[in-house]
Amino acid sequence: MWGIDETEHIAKQFKKLGSVEKKRYCEEVSRLSLSEDPTTGAEFVPTRRHLKCWVLRLTKSYRLAYRVDHANKTIQLVSVGDHKEIYGKD
Repeated sequence: MWGIDETEHIAKQFKKLGSVEKKRYCEEVSRLSLSEDPTTGAEFVPTRRHLKCWVLRLTKSYRLAYRVDHANKTIQLVSVGDHKEIYGKD
């Protein structure tokens, strides 16, 4: 089981999401916390604000960016938003 670290920034972003995106966010965070390897199904890519992070697709246009600390078994949720907000491009 992985610990989840939600930053204040991501809490603000979460409030701006639509109901479908909020539901998918909660499902993915739950899945990540229970997974053996939270990097499965994600891409390790450069993001606009946070250098390289793991990025999961929530919906067609929304993404969740996070970092994994294997030593402490924690996942730091960095950013959630549309494709342009995460990657800085269309």
